[in-house]
Amino acid sequence: MKPLLCLLVLACTALGCVRYTFNGQVYTSVSELQAAQQKLEAETMTQVRPRAQPMAPQCRIAVPNRDVIRAFDVLHDDNVRQSTIDVLAEAGFRSYLFSARVIEKRHICEHTQIEISDGKRVLPKASELVMYLYLPELDSADWYVVRAGEKPQLVLFDNRILDTRRRIEDWLQRLETKIVLLGVG
Repeated sequence: MKPLLCLLVLACTALGCVRYTFNGQVYTSVSELQAAQQKLEAETMTQVRPRAQPMAPQCRIAVPNRDVIRAFDVLHDDNVRQSTIDVLAEAGFRSYLFSARVIEKRHICEHTQIEISDGKRVLPKASELVMYLYLPELDSADWYVVRAGEKPQLVLFDNRILDTRRRIEDWLQRLETKIVLLGVG
């Protein structure tokens, strides 16, 4: 799962060039790729509507650090340069951090703290809700929500929905439904 990010690297080994495909468009430089990602994130963020009332007083959102993403969320190949892997890890990190900011803007909790994690399961403190991205192995990443004393709930991100706005709305609805199942809200 890559929220907002449909990123593919095409390595031209004979020519030594790299092209990045993001959201159906091809970019030949890192700066073009980053600008496209920033533009899409800005456009998407304007469409996120805060809730009238938060569902919980406090939540923590944990996003894996760049090293974890580089190790577990980017497929490695002997033909792909380390610099390309680094670009993909950075794009993934930014995408996951953006997902956390979307949750924050949705105002699911009165107070929200975003933190950088090791990609493992995150345990909630007594009165908080925790949303975290879990990266247990290569090419496996899923969002979970949990509160103290409850089993973590998987929050699916449906990449089959091609429209970014609709995909984010669907994901937020799924997240809020899982929060209700945890007895919050």
